[in-house]
Amino acid sequence: MGVLTFDGLNLSDGVNYFPLLGLDPGTDDLTFDEYRGYTGNVTIANVSSAHIAQVTLPLDCRATSEAAMLALVAAVNAKVAACTVAAPKTLVIGGSSYSILPSPQQVPVIDGLYVVNIARMTWVLNRLP
Repeated sequence: MGVLTFDGLNLSDGVNYFPLLGLDPGTDDLTFDEYRGYTGNVTIANVSSAHIAQVTLPLDCRATSEAAMLALVAAVNAKVAACTVAAPKTLVIGGSSYSILPSPQQVPVIDGLYVVNIARMTWVLNRLP
């Protein structure tokens, strides 16, 4: 995969952040209207890919203490919270850049990984096509 950054935050550093399988930048699905043409054939018009797509971003946030792990999650959530329609933030996956819009933040689940200071998180981010 290579580079994975969100508004300058390195999410693939191999120290604190570890991308997981299932990373999906989403697809730019085409929408269109179908009309019956004057010859009786179906005609396609108003073709657009201008709707919002979703990026699935699964990460492990690993640290040496619970407080440090929660700080790593908070850092990603802060980037998500800073996204606005007027000023989207940039998510870079490999060589592709995506403009991220307001999206839900995540809270770690207390499970077997949590007790060893690993937060397994999945952010679903809204992006422009």
